[in-house]
Formats: sequence, structure tokens, C-alpha cells
Amino acid sequence: MTAILGGVIQNLCIGVCLLSPVVFFFSAAAFLRVLPPFLRSLHRCLRVLLILSYRLYRLILNALASLVGIELAQGWLRVVITIALSAVITIGLHQVAGWPWQWWSLGLGVLHGLCVGLVWDEIDKPGGVQVGVTLE
Repeated sequence: MTAILGGVIQNLCIGVCLLSPVVFFFSAAAFLRVLPPFLRSLHRCLRVLLILSYRLYRLILNALASLVGIELAQGWLRVVITIALSAVITIGLHQVAGWPWQWWSLGLGVLHGLCVGLVWDEIDKPGGVQVGVTLE
């Protein structure tokens, strides 16, 4: 009886050990098949986020420029102000949502402000920002 039970357990263990790599490789193949459309969608979403941020920051900078009397949407001052705006918006989102504070999220906000400030002149053009596009 124990020999039969041992044989069943042995076959079961061998079957599980052989099935696990097969399931892993099928899952990896399915993931790789779905990955390009997902990355295209992610690229579109990030582009829309960048354009909406640009429009919001341009509105704020134009309002501040009319109050101060200095052109704020030019040069390094624009980059500094967009970084500060992104940091303030990130901190505000954390406060409103009640999320636990993470330093990397502030870093992402600063990086976002840096990107918006640096590509400011390219967003308005008809082609827009073409980051990651293959040139032929």
C-alpha cells in the first residue's frame, strides 16, 4: 500500500516539476505578445499627460507673468518654475489623497516638471514631442 502511495506521490511531484516550467514559458510568451500594444497605450497616455501639464503650466505662467511683469516662460526660469509647480502639485496630491509620504514620488514630480520645462518649445509644434519614435 505504501509503495502504491509513494509511487503516486512521486509521479505527482514529477508532474508538478515538469508542468511549472511549461506554464512559466507559456505565460512569458503571452506577456510578450501583449506587451507592444500595452507599451503603445502607455506612450499615448504619457504624451497626453505631458500635453495637459504643459497647458496647465502655461496658463499659470501667463497669469504669473501678467502679475509680476516679467516674461516667465523663457529660458532657465521657466524650467525652475515648472519644477516648483510639479513639486507643489505632487505634495498637494499627497495631502489631499492622504497617501503616505514617499521621497521617490516627489522625485517623479520634479522629473516631470523638468521634462515639461525642457520640451516646452516642442510641444506647441504640429508634430509635438516625438520621444521614442523610430526615424526612417
